[in-house]
Amino acid sequence: MDDGYTHKSYLKATPRLHDECRFEHRPLTYSEQRQIRDKISAFSGAAYAKVVAELIVRFVTKWDAKDRKGQPVPLKVANINADVEPVLIEAIASVVLRVSAPDADPLGESEVSIAPSLDAVLGDALPVDLREADDAKN
Repeated sequence: MDDGYTHKSYLKATPRLHDECRFEHRPLTYSEQRQIRDKISAFSGAAYAKVVAELIVRFVTKWDAKDRKGQPVPLKVANINADVEPVLIEAIASVVLRVSAPDADPLGESEVSIAPSLDAVLGDALPVDLREADDAKN
């Protein structure tokens, strides 16, 4: 969904495990987070890996994850489980589920991107107009 509301996240490389990874994901509401975490906890083994990969495919909209050979990994369940280091899968899922925070991006690209706010659309006129209206009432 391209409505301008995604989180840009970064995970730093872990030596001998995985390269750095930047990804964008849809934020979860608290209700969604609790429901998904409860559901995931009921699984183990291959079923758990599949459910976590499905979570990533559902909520991650873009990423630059690479396989062990440095090649881009398609954002698909089969590719995630076959080609992405397990520790990176868990780290991405933890950020998406808001269990842990992403790392600070050295390029400054990790941020929340939200559709323009009312202040941005209306500029400085809104606060001034509201203050003037309040002053006129008093």
